[in-house]
Amino acid sequence: DQAVLLDPNFDPATNQINPRLVTTSDTITLHFLDIEKFDIEVTSGVACGTKRLELAVMLDTTGSMNSYAGGSRKMDSMKYAVNDLIDIFKSNMEAGATRIALVPFAEAVNVGAIAEDVRGPYNSGTSYSPGSYKYKYKRSRTRYRTDKITNCVSERTGTHAYTNAPPSQAYVGRVYTSNGNCKPSHEIMPLTNNEQALRGRINSLNTTGGTAGHLGTAWSWYLISDSWGYLFQTESQPEPKNEEELTKAVILMTDGEYNEEYCNGVDTDRIWRCSAPNGNSKTQSLALCEAMKTDGVQVYTVGFGISSNSSQAQLLKDCATDDAKYFFPYDGTELRAAFASIGAQLAAGQAGKAVVNF
Repeated sequence: DQAVLLDPNFDPATNQINPRLVTTSDTITLHFLDIEKFDIEVTSGVACGTKRLELAVMLDTTGSMNSYAGGSRKMDSMKYAVNDLIDIFKSNMEAGATRIALVPFAEAVNVGAIAEDVRGPYNSGTSYSPGSYKYKYKRSRTRYRTDKITNCVSERTGTHAYTNAPPSQAYVGRVYTSNGNCKPSHEIMPLTNNEQALRGRINSLNTTGGTAGHLGTAWSWYLISDSWGYLFQTESQPEPKNEEELTKAVILMTDGEYNEEYCNGVDTDRIWRCSAPNGNSKTQSLALCEAMKTDGVQVYTVGFGISSNSSQAQLLKDCATDDAKYFFPYDGTELRAAFASIGAQLAAGQAGKAVVNF
């Protein structure tokens, strides 16, 4: 006649619901014994699934992020927006269902202590070819310049230029600078569910340098690829692909044109008659985006203050997985709204895993 829920019995520790219901049913033959009705009680169990998320966020820390949009400094607006994103996933991070990686980029990407593992070792001394501590190269027809190797890295060339093959299979490029320092000074942060560590890194970012967007794009992919996991501590190692249980996604955020490429570890603007083997930064970025999407990664793009009719905007549109995943916010308020929308989409995907009855 009517089912009544006696006890929903939700257990937050196991994320399970074990409901107990009761109803009354008319008898068919027992009424001869004056038993007209009897109660039926049913218990069941449902495990509420949460799809895991590995998310890499590319953060533009170039010099143009020190300018203002809508009355606020772009860098400050970005920090607010990414902190909002952390708020969205705070509970899931605490539960171990979400991990986030950060990829600050400017003229290159700073990989810190794993530099030798990803770009290879170097010889001592100075040489006229890359591969030593110091690289002496032509600045012009008659002038030479000597730069030092850094902990930053540049693009990978050859067969694996646009794959996520591990550096044990193919090294990424070196970066040489006059003083051995590189831009950005802030290093990548591998996957973590440590809220405070993420906020600390975000809030400490500063602005400097040009825009090698293809390098930020590449490293966003690498940090969620399980083939690169051996480089990191266990808690930061990406899981193997598993579309039923795990979402892998990247957010590529920038405020300007991609305009820096490398030849032999040197910015092509500094080295004489040496062009980037893979072409310009935009071409490389698009190739990386296409490879990521083929690999099952959800790609979101955010062009902060970028005209939606520009060539850079078209690149970001082409990079995104679909039309719901690219954004062109004008000011800080719109940037926060864009990150909130991305967070909502990803969080909804995590909750979309089918429940399992038992």
